[in-house]
Amino acid sequence: MEPYVISFLVSMSCVTVIGFLGNVIVIVVYLFDRNLKSTTNYLFVNLSITDILIVLTCFPVGILDLINEGEWRLGELICLSDHFIENLLTSVSSLTLISISLERFYATMFPLHVRIVNSKKNLLALLIGIWLTSALISTPFISFTTYREENYNGTIISYCYNDRSLFYKIYSSTSTSLFVFAPSFILSAVYLIIIQKLKNINSSFEISLLEKTKRDRRSNFSISKSSSCSIFYSNKKECENYDFRKTSSVSFLKQKHSIFRNSSTSYLIAKRKQTITICLISLAFFFCQIPLKIFQLFNFFYKFESTTIEKDLIRFRIMNFIFLTTKFLYFLHGMSNPIIYNLMSTKFRRSFRKAVLCKL
Repeated sequence: MEPYVISFLVSMSCVTVIGFLGNVIVIVVYLFDRNLKSTTNYLFVNLSITDILIVLTCFPVGILDLINEGEWRLGELICLSDHFIENLLTSVSSLTLISISLERFYATMFPLHVRIVNSKKNLLALLIGIWLTSALISTPFISFTTYREENYNGTIISYCYNDRSLFYKIYSSTSTSLFVFAPSFILSAVYLIIIQKLKNINSSFEISLLEKTKRDRRSNFSISKSSSCSIFYSNKKECENYDFRKTSSVSFLKQKHSIFRNSSTSYLIAKRKQTITICLISLAFFFCQIPLKIFQLFNFFYKFESTTIEKDLIRFRIMNFIFLTTKFLYFLHGMSNPIIYNLMSTKFRRSFRKAVLCKL
C-alpha cells in the first residue's frame, strides 16, 4: 500500500473518531438541557445523528474497500445497501440544513407566527418527512448497484460496483443537483435576505429608540423642571438656571432607556450569532460534500482511454489521490459541526460544562 494512502487512512480515522465523540456530546447537551430545547436545536440533533450514522456505516466500508484495493469482501447485502445508505444520509443532512435555514428565515421575517409553526407536532412531522423523502429518493440506488462473483483458478473473488447505464447517470446527476448543488445557491440567497433583515431591524430599533428618547425627554422636561425648582429653589432666576438633567426622574428615564437598549441589543446579537452559526454549518456541509460529488460525476461521464502502463499508473495514482482527498473532506464534515457549536454558542459551552464536564 502506498505511503500516502496510509497517511489518509490514519487522518480519516482520527477525524471520524473526533467527529463521533463530538456529535455524541452535541446530542447529550441539546437533549438534556431544557434551555436549549428548540426547533432549530432539535434539527441540529438530527444532523448529529446523521453524522454518527455516516461514521458507523460509510466509514468502515470505505476503509475496508480501500485496504482490499477493489476486491469486495463484505457480502452482497452490504454491497447493495452501501450506495443507498450514503445517499440517504447525504439527503437527510441536506434537507435538515434546508429546514433549519427556512425555519430561521420564517422566524426572522414573521416573528409573531413562529410559535404556531414551531410546534412539537410540526417538528415531528418534519423529521419524519425528511427521512421518508430521503429514503424514497435513495431507494433506486439499490437497483443501480451490482454485486458479482468470479472464479479465478478456484478462488472466488467478489466485486461491487455501480451501474454505468445512461439512466443511472441521469438519475444520480439529478439527485446530486437537487440535494447538494441547488441548495447551496438557494441557502446563500436565504441567508443574504436574513442578514439584510437583521440589519434593517437593527436600524429601525436605533431610530425608534432615538425618537422615543426625544419624546420622553420633552414630555418629562416641564414636569421635572417645575417640580425640582419648587423643591430646591424659591428664587425664579435660580430656577431658570436649574439643570433639570440632574433630577431623579430623568435619571430614571435614562436608566430605563439603557435597560431597554441593552436587552434589545442582546436579542439582536443572539439572533445574529445564531444566523452566523447556521451559515457556517451550511458552508461546512457544502464545502465538504461538493468536491466528492464533482469527482463522482466526473467518473460517471468521463472514460479514460488506456495508453501505456506507465501513464495509466500515474493517472491511477492521481485519481486515487483526488478521491482520497474528497473522501477525507466528506468525513471531515462530521467533526466540523461540534467545533462550530462550541465556538459560536455561549449557551452550548455553558451546557456542555454543566452536562458533561461536571459528571466526569
